[in-house]
Amino acid sequence: MTSALMAIGLLAGCNHNHDWGEVSYVWSEDNKTCTATRVCKGDETHKETETVNSVYAVVTEAKCEVDGKGKFTVTFTNEAFLTQSKEVAITAPGHKWAAPSYDWSEDFSKCTAKRVCENDAAHVESETVDSEWVVVTPAECEVAGIGKFVATFQNEAFAEQKIENVVIPATDHHWGEPTYLWSEDNKTCTATRICENDPTHIETEISQSQWVVVTPATCEEAGVGKFVAPFRNEAFAEQVKDNIAIEALGHDYQFDSFVWSEKLDSAQAKYVCAHDAKHVELHDAEVAHEHTPASCTEDGKDVFTATYEEHSETKEITIKAHGHDYTDPTYEWSQDNKTCTATRVCAYDESHVETEIAQTQWVVVTPATCEQGGEGKFVASFRNQAFQEQVKDNIAIDALGHDYQFDSFVWSEKWDSAQAKYVCSHDANHVEYHDAVVNINTVQSTCESTGKMTFTATYDNHTDTKESVIPAKGHNWGNPTYEWSDDNTKCTATRVCGNDNSHVETETVDASLEVGIEPTCENDGSGTRFASFNNSAFSTQSKDVVLPHGHLYVFDSFVWNGFEAQAKYICSRDAEHIAYYDATVTNEVTTKALCESDGVRTYTASYDGHTDTKTAVIPAIGHGWGTVSYSWSWDYKKCTATRICNNDRSHKETETVDAVALITSVPNRYCDGSIKFTATFENEAFPESVKQLKIPRMNLTQGHYVVENNQNRQGDLVGELYIPAEVDGKPVEILGGGCFANDWNITRVYIPESITSIEDSVFDSNTSLKDLCYGGTIEQWNAIPKEDGWNENMGTSVVHCSDGDFDWNASSGDDEDPWGDEDPWDDEDPWDDGEDW
Repeated sequence: MTSALMAIGLLAGCNHNHDWGEVSYVWSEDNKTCTATRVCKGDETHKETETVNSVYAVVTEAKCEVDGKGKFTVTFTNEAFLTQSKEVAITAPGHKWAAPSYDWSEDFSKCTAKRVCENDAAHVESETVDSEWVVVTPAECEVAGIGKFVATFQNEAFAEQKIENVVIPATDHHWGEPTYLWSEDNKTCTATRICENDPTHIETEISQSQWVVVTPATCEEAGVGKFVAPFRNEAFAEQVKDNIAIEALGHDYQFDSFVWSEKLDSAQAKYVCAHDAKHVELHDAEVAHEHTPASCTEDGKDVFTATYEEHSETKEITIKAHGHDYTDPTYEWSQDNKTCTATRVCAYDESHVETEIAQTQWVVVTPATCEQGGEGKFVASFRNQAFQEQVKDNIAIDALGHDYQFDSFVWSEKWDSAQAKYVCSHDANHVEYHDAVVNINTVQSTCESTGKMTFTATYDNHTDTKESVIPAKGHNWGNPTYEWSDDNTKCTATRVCGNDNSHVETETVDASLEVGIEPTCENDGSGTRFASFNNSAFSTQSKDVVLPHGHLYVFDSFVWNGFEAQAKYICSRDAEHIAYYDATVTNEVTTKALCESDGVRTYTASYDGHTDTKTAVIPAIGHGWGTVSYSWSWDYKKCTATRICNNDRSHKETETVDAVALITSVPNRYCDGSIKFTATFENEAFPESVKQLKIPRMNLTQGHYVVENNQNRQGDLVGELYIPAEVDGKPVEILGGGCFANDWNITRVYIPESITSIEDSVFDSNTSLKDLCYGGTIEQWNAIPKEDGWNENMGTSVVHCSDGDFDWNASSGDDEDPWGDEDPWDDEDPWDDGEDW
């Protein structure tokens, strides 16, 4: 520009040098530009002017209540114009308060409000106040009340805080003395007490009384008993009605056993009184005798059967089998001598035959050679010790003849010829040699790799190879050349092999810098670049360079304003030169908020490859519980309540409790009864669960209950049945014949361990029955006497017992022999092949 102005002056007739006046500098109103101007004193029409954009940098950052300082700097291209700077005030931004937080004391009597300035965390406002207790709903005897704590702050920035729905415990009852009322038949006793605070609050409990024998009645003498009524409610005392007369029992003779004579030719039926085992009656029984003689393989027996009325008993005496009387064995060879058959026959019964076919073994006595024959024999050995080893000998073996097989190649010393060696497989001393064809292949060496000569011998599809090495030639390198990058920060050295110009060695290295004059933001510097190579064939290179002036901004940090951010850069040549650039801020949920734990949202600021993160809390979402489900144990003694969180299926609450059983309706021979199982849980989220089951009809006979035939009820009994171990203190002991026959709608039956007998056709045609549940062990279940056909056509597949489950195979129909007359495990040999196992 100066040259252009001088040219203009010459054209205008100015034939002397300019005499410039002082330079004036004018800043724009927003300080973004500055204009420098100077005017020639000799001719005011000669003027130089330049306007440039300023660079803004923060000198002192503004704080909440303190102004900061910034500086605008301009640098002109015209060397006559000096660098100018202008400082400006940065107005204090004031506080930027974050949302207040509130912290209650452990007893909610105090509440502290706090807020922190996001611009400066040292700036904090805090206020602690006493809370006010407010009763919303007063408490009653059984009903809790509701109250709340209220905290009110003087600082208007803090909102009123409340702890609501605080439970006020119920006041509890003030009960009067209980009263007791017995039923007319003494089977129940009702206890009642009334709250003196509120007469409408009444507690009552009906106790099913228990019959207790004080002095048992005998066959001929009366006894004494009492009714005892216990209560679950501890406020009610146990009540007793005693001195109740029990009538004399009378004799109840029951069949006990048969008493046999020593020879088993006579017997008596023994009857014992069920009330007193010392009272006994004996009755002569009829005895029948059946004789079965013994055979070779089967025992015989004498069977004595005693019978009196509907009772019978059998005694057996075993007659041992007399065994076989076999003749001497005979032997027969097969035509190819590979088998030999031994046979012997019983003298008592010719249909009893033992036979065994032996696979013979070939034994070489004199081995054959290539040119001479040998001799061998066949040997038959039997597993049955009654049969002796058999031999067929003097069997001729033909001479083998020669069998030459390839062995190896035999090479000459220079590998230019070879012979194939063949050895007889029968005798290694017999050898033959045959001339092989030898081919030679040569691969020449290179600079870096060796060459080789390959010798290949071939005879009758067999080959062998020998190799010799030709040494590598080595490289013939030319003089290195060097090339610098455009910015002089790298240097590349190269050399080429004279033997093969495709062989090139090259190395590029970063050049180090030795600074002579340091550059500044406004002035250039100078220095020397040095390139040192790892390859010793390349020498160190150097080059003088100019180091340009200007700012060298280096990333320092991110400055956050809420969830917005700027990248802060500081000039490495002058730390007072600072520049800010808007960063890109993204956010994502890095930790998902769960039912009981907070989540995290992470904000990431990015600028020119640099990143920084800031997190915010996502409050926990709380549980979303689903509907409560209940699961009863197979014996109804336990109930499990479960609820699962819909937000997270792995969150589960479960509680298992013992159920309380109560017979709500006593069965008899005409009507079904019912039993109620009640499960009460500690977890208030689990309501009480009740399971009501039907008890089948039963009849009290001789001091115990019998589940009797439910005649004309086909299909009436539906679903699950429960048979209790006792009713009114009397045990349930017998499943009577056909008691559930043809009730095809029954799906499950619970049988107590008190059952001592299962009669015929109990579960006949119960096709829908899936589960039998027995209160005792598997051993106890198997020990219960069961009459023929008790489970005929039963649909069940599983029996549950207290110590495990087992599959029930209903296909056999009953407990009789499932094989019928075709018993595969007869005493005769099941394999029927004559071999002794």
